[in-house]
Amino acid sequence: MSTNHPSSGSGSQRVRRLPKDKVIYVELDDEITSIFDKVGSLPNKEIYLMVPKKATLFQSVVNLKILKKKLADADKDLRIITNDPVGLKLAAQAEIKAYDKLDAKLSEKAPATTSGDEPFGAISNENSDDNPKRRKLKKMSIIDIVKKTRDTAQGKFAFMNPLARIKDTIQRKTPRDTKIVLVAPSRRAFSTLLIVSIVLFIFIAYFALPGATVELTTSPSILQRSVNVTLADSIKNTNILGTNDGANILATYPVSTTITKKITYHSTGQNFEGSNSTGTIKIINKRDHNWPLVKETRFQTEEGLVFRIKEDVTIPGSRQVEKTREDETAYTDTVPGEREVRVVADTEDAFGRIIGARGNIEPTKFFVPGLSKSSQNVLYGENLIAFSGGKTLSTPRIVTEDINAAKEKLVQEMKANAIQALNAEVEKSNREKNTNLKLMEDSFVIEFSNPTYVIPQNLIDQELDKFDISGEISVSGIAYNFNEVMNILRKDLKLHKSPEKRLVYIYDQSFTYDIVDIDRKKKQVKITASIKGIEEFDIDPESENGRRLSKKIKEHIVGKNKKEAAAYIQNLPEVNKVDIKTWPGWAPNLPSVPDNIKIEVVQGEPVAEDADPQ
Repeated sequence: MSTNHPSSGSGSQRVRRLPKDKVIYVELDDEITSIFDKVGSLPNKEIYLMVPKKATLFQSVVNLKILKKKLADADKDLRIITNDPVGLKLAAQAEIKAYDKLDAKLSEKAPATTSGDEPFGAISNENSDDNPKRRKLKKMSIIDIVKKTRDTAQGKFAFMNPLARIKDTIQRKTPRDTKIVLVAPSRRAFSTLLIVSIVLFIFIAYFALPGATVELTTSPSILQRSVNVTLADSIKNTNILGTNDGANILATYPVSTTITKKITYHSTGQNFEGSNSTGTIKIINKRDHNWPLVKETRFQTEEGLVFRIKEDVTIPGSRQVEKTREDETAYTDTVPGEREVRVVADTEDAFGRIIGARGNIEPTKFFVPGLSKSSQNVLYGENLIAFSGGKTLSTPRIVTEDINAAKEKLVQEMKANAIQALNAEVEKSNREKNTNLKLMEDSFVIEFSNPTYVIPQNLIDQELDKFDISGEISVSGIAYNFNEVMNILRKDLKLHKSPEKRLVYIYDQSFTYDIVDIDRKKKQVKITASIKGIEEFDIDPESENGRRLSKKIKEHIVGKNKKEAAAYIQNLPEVNKVDIKTWPGWAPNLPSVPDNIKIEVVQGEPVAEDADPQ
């Protein structure tokens, strides 16, 4: 940075020395606050800072702007003297007048430089009493002031507020025109104090204030109740419904509808136009006497193919035959009787299916289905050569059995839709009348009329593979008010719960009923309705039972090991599960002070409807 200086030998200019209280020497590590402390108390408006190279003040232009602003607020004009080129550049950016050396006298009439700087004299660098000197006064922090005030306060100040004593000290020790700058403690000291405070707090919290939380899960059980209820027709039984004196008599309402349906049925009859296979089988008789067989005797395969002999035949019995072994010793052997017979396949197998080409079978074994199981192992047949001649050629045909089977199937499907159709009527009534009726779906209550059919004429023996049949049937049932039944069951469930327990859940979905008696003349149905609920011991600390239990538990577990305490609580019938958490976490024992033990109750998990109440 270039600075113009006047000639030192000019006699026309008046030269003044820089007073020592205008020049402040800045140390390398001086912060803005410490610089302001040095400058703020000076009475002069113009202040010159002698700043060395690489000083902390020159780390950022922001530092210079802040310092300039603070001094401007204090009605002071800042000048900087430095030979640090970075400092000169930053001073120019901050719009602060700066000088690079003390080599000339300061003239009051010195012309302004292009940069707005003023020249100054170096006389202030001479060894004289007016040279600027470092202030020897120690800066005061708020901690020093408080300590000083506390140490010097006497009798009459003992009752004063600490802030008042600080203010009084400042007024007595400080001149009226002097500004007191409170300097914050160093960051390192503050961090150390904070860490020590945290460690001390943790030490006190963990060792001086131990605690424990005992979480108790209640032991739930299933409570099931059954109530006898009479469901009576609302019109026919008005006399007893109006005088219901605890007999649990509820009204029922008739519901009916008509179901129509049409189905397609596939005919099962066949007009066989193919040919049946034939072949020869060898009939084997292991019995010791002859076995006569009549014409049309059946021989059947495991697959159900049926073949018949076409003539009467007698199969000889077994006989004794002399034989010789390889060592030429003689022995007697029993040889079964045999006879080859021609057989012809039936048109249909044992399952009513056309045999046709399926009768051309390979060698296999036959049994006589008309004999007992034991006799089937004594008399049987075998074919050694494959059968032939069977051909499959048939056309479908409607038979009487098809008509009857179609009617039966139609009725079954209409009855299968009965409950769905009646429920639709009940739901429609509920929507229209804003009720909550429920259908009794028991088959003993639902009644059907005789069905009517619509069948095409002259179907029997027609060569058709299927035909249509339609019908109609009337169905009726009864509906009851579900809310009324549930209210009776809920009331009975609450009435019969254990005195020391509370009812925490009612399974409405568990509602069932059994029909005990049906009086169709009086139109009454007696049922036994059942429902399930969940009850558990009332150990809430806010309740009387809970307070007694909590006191009992605390008296037995104070100061004990966690395992011993958990074992004791687990054996209590009111508790299903216990979880103990101590504070601090590594503490093996519970606190010795009962008030430091907290009891919390966790509601047990709902028990499955099919669970054992025990």
